[in-house]
Amino acid sequence: MKRYLYDAETKRFTGIVDSDEPLENSTEISPFDADGQAKIGTWFDVDSQTWKAPTAEPTQDQQLFMNLSQNVATLQSMIMAQNQQLAQSMTKEAK
Repeated sequence: MKRYLYDAETKRFTGIVDSDEPLENSTEISPFDADGQAKIGTWFDVDSQTWKAPTAEPTQDQQLFMNLSQNVATLQSMIMAQNQQLAQSMTKEAK
């Protein structure tokens, strides 16, 4: 029987062994999906007896940078729209 091993401290998947005996820090529950894939950093939740994929939250600096980038893109769009309006009004006055 296949047993899926995980690190005692981090609970991250570490390997597979064939054993009929229950092993410490192991489970019969596979961390692999239907395609045979497991995400890097997959860890075993002992309480719910399920494998969990890692999640990453952006740091405060990364979040600030993303917000600033979005604001700059919005301002660029507004400036382009203003420039188009200005160009249209200038062509009307030139006629």
